[in-house]
Amino acid sequence: MNDYVWHSHVMLSDKPGTVPLRGINYHEDERGKEYLEMLDAYEQGAPIQAADLPSHVCFRRGQVRKQLNYLNAADLWVLNAEVAEIFRSFDLGAGGLYPVGLLGVDRKTPVEGEHYILVFGNRKDTIDYEKSKLRPGMDPRRLKPPEEGDDGKLVFKREALRGPDIWLEENLRRAVFFSGPLGDALKKAKKHSRFRIGKCSVQVGCPSFTGP
Repeated sequence: MNDYVWHSHVMLSDKPGTVPLRGINYHEDERGKEYLEMLDAYEQGAPIQAADLPSHVCFRRGQVRKQLNYLNAADLWVLNAEVAEIFRSFDLGAGGLYPVGLLGVDRKTPVEGEHYILVFGNRKDTIDYEKSKLRPGMDPRRLKPPEEGDDGKLVFKREALRGPDIWLEENLRRAVFFSGPLGDALKKAKKHSRFRIGKCSVQVGCPSFTGP
């Protein structure tokens, strides 16, 4: 049994290496409110129905790109086919991979290749707050990006090792976690860097919060 999980810092902000995307129907008045409600559920790790996801996403700015990088995170996580195949080989629980069309900033020019929205769709309650120097509901913007050798202050219960291989925590919004084997597979394929993952030892520690 693995004694660690992985934490991704990508969801918290638009950092270098991510490409801002926007669901096409975000700008359509009749779907705008529904789209924002879907995004809120998405960021909380709630299951999302395929019908509620945009059929296409577009670049918000910049030049039209012929090839999408393997992770693009802004509103949604969009993967290319190669990285989607890695995730598909693991237990995604109530999450999943959903085909999506990708268009340039003109909202007309298609970007080559197959692309998929990754829905997290799972929540766990596996942080040991008695052992962690962290309060439930703390502002996730205070979470430090994972760094090599960072012992951290976030402690997990053994239950983190059970269930789906991707999830969000009940009381820690917008922080995404991968199982040990899933993070290992991304690293082996050399597809981990844009996920900005850090290893979190179960009942030992994880990337820490700054401030009280």
